[in-house]
Amino acid sequence: YALEQLRDSGEIDDARRIHAAYYLSLAEEIEPHLTGPSSGTWTARVLADQDNMRAALTWALERQDAEIALRICNALGRFWYQWDRYQEGRGWLERSLALRGAQELPLGIRAKALTWAVNMTYYLGELTQAEATYRESLALYEELGDAYGIAVALNGLGNIVRDRGGSEEALTIFERCLSIRRQLGNIRDVSVTLLNLGLARAWDLGELAEAEELFAESLTLSRKAGSDHDIAFTILALGAVMMERGELEQATIFIEEGLHLSREIGSKDGAAAGLRDLGQIAMRRGEWARATGLLQSSLRLNWEIQGNRKLAWVLEPLGRIALATGDPVRAVKLIGAAERLREVMSSPLTHYELAQYRQTVAALRSALPEAQFRAAWTMGRAMTMEQAVTYALEVGSAEQ
Repeated sequence: YALEQLRDSGEIDDARRIHAAYYLSLAEEIEPHLTGPSSGTWTARVLADQDNMRAALTWALERQDAEIALRICNALGRFWYQWDRYQEGRGWLERSLALRGAQELPLGIRAKALTWAVNMTYYLGELTQAEATYRESLALYEELGDAYGIAVALNGLGNIVRDRGGSEEALTIFERCLSIRRQLGNIRDVSVTLLNLGLARAWDLGELAEAEELFAESLTLSRKAGSDHDIAFTILALGAVMMERGELEQATIFIEEGLHLSREIGSKDGAAAGLRDLGQIAMRRGEWARATGLLQSSLRLNWEIQGNRKLAWVLEPLGRIALATGDPVRAVKLIGAAERLREVMSSPLTHYELAQYRQTVAALRSALPEAQFRAAWTMGRAMTMEQAVTYALEVGSAEQ
């Protein structure tokens, strides 16, 4: 009724403009508090008002007001990222960046929006597009001489380059980013780059001791910064290193702690990673049913948040379980589906993963006649992403 009165009096546009201005101001007030000890309180404010934020964005898009739209998007970027709202965030950002007048806005607004947009694109698994956009964002920040923005773009670009198989270039990018961030003195940002540098050294180069040192420093700094999201992921990374060294009891303690914290802060991405690693620990113990359940739970979460780039990381161990439990045809299909998914995303196996992959494929070729292997491999590679996930979530009986 109130809306009808406003519409009849011709005041609805004024009301929506005031509404959008208020929620732009609120979003920009909240943004700097979305990391740190009080982040939970401020995140709760976004959650309580997210429908109002969406309404403000809708009005800005309808009115072709690129500045309001992009400033709201920039303020909400971290919320979308930390709450795994990749598809929603990218949708708002791309529509806002496409508005007429967006190109005339200050470079800082455009560069920040591009960076958040590409973060969402990256987590959705579209790596080729993400790399191009990260490089565009980096060029804008370099044109501005914005050291903070340069470091943000470098950190994201390093992740992309690493995922696409460029481990040496990624290390160079992360080292440059780390140097800038140490100079700027933001301990939370330093902790994030230390984590990424450690992941590259652990899983691309096999340098577990060096990686553990980087993770330990990252954890110390993220705890000082009070960033629960970063704390959770670093604890999970330390647990994964312990698992790789065969320290399964200690690894389980760390990964369960990281999983608990991820669930506590609402990070489905972190929870999916923790479940995957607990599944791999169960595999090493020969607990196949438990491992399958944990990995399938991880797969469901990744599918739910459309974390497409991580689906292959779960399909592959499920394939190894199928091989170990006497179902080589199912194993071939799952490994084939994972390989095709990696090809589509331009995300090759790391040095660490490659040896395990070759060993698994060799075992599968030995377990099946060549014709049967090729038929199952072709079927797996022909699956859509949704078909592969559905198939992997089936319990799976022996297939002939």
